[in-house]
Amino acid sequence: MAYDEDPTENIGSVTVSAKFLKNPFNFRYMVASSDIYLTPLSHLCALVWGAIRLEAIKMWEELFPGYPCWLILSADTIRNKVEDLNRVCTQNTVLQCYDVKQYYTNVPLQDLKTRLTDVATRVYRRQTNRLTGGRTWVNNDHETYIQVHEKSTGRKHSFVRLTPQAAAQKRNSNRNTKTISLQQAIKLATTIIFNTFFWLGNAVLLQTIGIPMGANPSPAFADLYLFSYEFDFVSRMWAHEDDRNILLRWFSVIARFQDDIFAGEAPYFLRAHDRQQFWSTDHPHTSTFDERDFPHRGIYPCQYLTIEREQLSSSKVNHQDVTIFRVVTWSKSHRRTIKFHTKMYSKIDKLKSTGQSFVFYPDVDTFLSPKCTYGIVLSRAYAFARRCSQAESFVEANIRLISHLVMVKHYNLAKCLLRLRRFCIRRPHLYGAKSWRTHYYKASRQLYAMRNNPNAAHGNQ
Repeated sequence: MAYDEDPTENIGSVTVSAKFLKNPFNFRYMVASSDIYLTPLSHLCALVWGAIRLEAIKMWEELFPGYPCWLILSADTIRNKVEDLNRVCTQNTVLQCYDVKQYYTNVPLQDLKTRLTDVATRVYRRQTNRLTGGRTWVNNDHETYIQVHEKSTGRKHSFVRLTPQAAAQKRNSNRNTKTISLQQAIKLATTIIFNTFFWLGNAVLLQTIGIPMGANPSPAFADLYLFSYEFDFVSRMWAHEDDRNILLRWFSVIARFQDDIFAGEAPYFLRAHDRQQFWSTDHPHTSTFDERDFPHRGIYPCQYLTIEREQLSSSKVNHQDVTIFRVVTWSKSHRRTIKFHTKMYSKIDKLKSTGQSFVFYPDVDTFLSPKCTYGIVLSRAYAFARRCSQAESFVEANIRLISHLVMVKHYNLAKCLLRLRRFCIRRPHLYGAKSWRTHYYKASRQLYAMRNNPNAAHGNQ
């Protein structure tokens, strides 16, 4: 379709971005707009499919007890995954990190719809069985609906059994609550997936491949697409006891955050990652045919996606903004113990190595209120506490942050320490500390010493 008038903000236009954290960095093209016409519909779709995503994780945990879901929704969960790793790790444990290359742009739309439909159907079916006690003939005129609420209400989603008339009445009576059936959820996703238009010059183009970037439900779509393949793989392995033992032993700790995969105790993950291939624990290579010697089918649709191993190490890898590293200790009886820990991974260091410099935090002289600017210290302290497994790593992360704010952004050190003190008072026994003063005094003493000796502080920014 060609248009003579200028592009409007109602339809996204192609923009260019560069991911400077990559070395060498490359350019990316995406569709962006400040006011997409389908925003209300996209917002509703995000609420519905975000709730389905949470229910899918619960379904995994119920069907595969004792085997945590691979999908994680926050980097905060990495610390829990590492704790699981410490229960099964050996001296030969190797850490791996994988990346799904150009994930959003390579997913076929029809396969995306098929996979989302499959996950949603499983979720709704399980809720129907729960609500009816497995007696599907009860209330045949009723359907299963998911009730989603605006975030401002603070209410969680729920499933109910209603007649279509009652559901329509509920939907129209409360603007902050929507009641959505399985067919309506699928229709919402289909509308977003197959109706993404954007400007390019004077032409309006329809996106025909790839998850729509920038749409509200896109993160949920991306999570559930790979989740469906992971769920199929684990279901096949779980069905037979011997295969289940292979899964529990050789795919012990796996965490996927969007398109980044961390494999802790999973030595066969590389061999098993391609769904088009069949693999075995007895052979280092794979086969394209289902044979007796290659009984297991792979995981992901590599006919569409490219999955590469980016990191392989027995000592340290970086996943999101967390570094996972190994610590070896010796007991008095000369017994060797291996444990893995987590600490913050600073992307500032990665930028320095490439000669780049970016603004990570606002300058103190911006028009933001002091509550916003100095509140960074308090909010990041909570993040550090969730992601650092050792007190030393927590203190180091706070020192790095505050020294950067003071030395580079010209924040007031005393005001920064006031926020850190407030956090320590709220969490006085963090990491087994006897008092809130323990971690606060360690950080404050080093920060004051660094302020008095700027040359020493330069290396810690």
